[in-house]
Amino acid sequence: MRKYLLVFAALLIAVSAYAAVTNLAWDANTEPDLAGYRLYQSTTAGGPYTFVREVDQNTLTAATADLPDGTYFFVVTAFDTFGNESGYSNEVSKTDDTTPPAPPQNFRLVP
Repeated sequence: MRKYLLVFAALLIAVSAYAAVTNLAWDANTEPDLAGYRLYQSTTAGGPYTFVREVDQNTLTAATADLPDGTYFFVVTAFDTFGNESGYSNEVSKTDDTTPPAPPQNFRLVP
């Protein structure tokens, strides 16, 4: 019984330390040989960026996995059927803080 309680507590702590999913969207590229888009992220404005995922040419949105609290910077590129990749899009950022505030202090009954 204690073993299961400990595992549950560890999972609860791990889940509460992560922020919500980040949803991103961009306008379609009009290149006739477009193959898809690549999403990148960084914890520093201007990069360097880390590859997150690739989506096909018909997908104009992407969602990140839950990320730990902090500020994240995102860019997207387009790539064609020959493997050529565009430069980075404009950068967007999101800051998440899922840490709850401290509880009120000195809570009491008042006569």
